[in-house]
Amino acid sequence: MRAYSLDLRERIVAGYHETPVIAEVARRFKISETAARRYICAHQAGQSLAPKPHPGRARKLGTDTHHIIRDQVTAHPDATLLEHVELFYATTAIRVCFKTMDRMFTRLEISRKKNDLRH
Repeated sequence: MRAYSLDLRERIVAGYHETPVIAEVARRFKISETAARRYICAHQAGQSLAPKPHPGRARKLGTDTHHIIRDQVTAHPDATLLEHVELFYATTAIRVCFKTMDRMFTRLEISRKKNDLRH
């Protein structure tokens, strides 16, 4: 589920100033009373209404590695995913599992179609 926009959160707080009944504000903006109460309390406490970042571990392979992977695929178009993992480790000394490499291929829209003449 995506976070509500900052604009909507500000309109919820403004709606509460017009009608100081949380249930009515929640019904008008089609959100839960809990969410409306959270935004109103945050505003009253002087906190930002902006969505907070979602927790989680940072990606192991950032955008700085995209060109390395693209160059590697260009140089070795028929390599398997496991071979790409080993080639990436030899190039960068960063060890990743094949699933991480698979997600990178998906993110970079790289097809893994192989040439049948290799076999």
